[in-house]
Amino acid sequence: MSPPLAQEKLYTIDDIYSLPEGSRAELVDGQIYYMIPPNRRHQCDL
Repeated sequence: MSPPLAQEKLYTIDDIYSLPEGSRAELVDGQIYYMIPPNRRHQCDL
């Protein structure tokens, strides 16, 4: 017998709102994707 497949957790907007203050994340198709904050190099015009 093969092992059972792991259930993938689907996140909701409530999960995004419950993240710690200052967390940068996106909710895409039920998955949370954490983003790094922009650094100074990305904020200046070249």
